Amino acid sequence: MICVLTHRRLKRGTWDQFRAAWQPEEWWGPLARAYHLRSVDDPDDVISFGFFEGSLEEFEQMRDTAEWIEGEDRRLKRIAPFEEATRFGGVYEVIEEIDPR
Repeated sequence: MICVLTHRRLKRGTWDQFRAAWQPEEWWGPLARAYHLRSVDDPDDVISFGFFEGSLEEFEQMRDTAEWIEGEDRRLKRIAPFEEATRFGGVYEVIEEIDPR
């Protein structure tokens, strides 16, 4: 499983606009789910992450298609007016899932 993660600082009070702009035009089948986290102390501090159900190689194949690249470029341009800064982001392999239940 692969996790795509981004930590952003939003412009003050733009959560609703950011959230609408963040929504992909089309969800790719292997993208299982996504989450947004907002700081309880600062609602403009947002972490977004999603999970890809597959291997790194499968993720890279999907990410390297012209459709994906063009769609992500459009999505990032929609998001940009609401971002103050992107603090970090990346693609991570989930190496362990811990369920304490």
